[in-house]
Amino acid sequence: KHSIPCRKSYLSNANNASKHVYDVQSVYTFDFYQHLLDAANYELDLGVKKIKLAKILDGQPLQVLAMERGGEPAWKVQLWHESLLKMQGEKAGEE
Repeated sequence: KHSIPCRKSYLSNANNASKHVYDVQSVYTFDFYQHLLDAANYELDLGVKKIKLAKILDGQPLQVLAMERGGEPAWKVQLWHESLLKMQGEKAGEE
């Protein structure tokens, strides 16, 4: 993995940049919600209300992913928080 300054320097060279293109036949969709996600507290902060993610996700981790054209995940990351472990422990105690 290269740093941002390294990538910027590399791509500022026209010869290097010409080796990399976006496929114009593909659809690229980007959604960014980092301004709403409070990962430290595992909450969505909507400004007027904070929503605890552990509860609404029923103890499941939040998933961040990129999909390929065929519908298969290119990559997927699960965001875990200690509140999920507490919730799973409480569920195990109920059984």
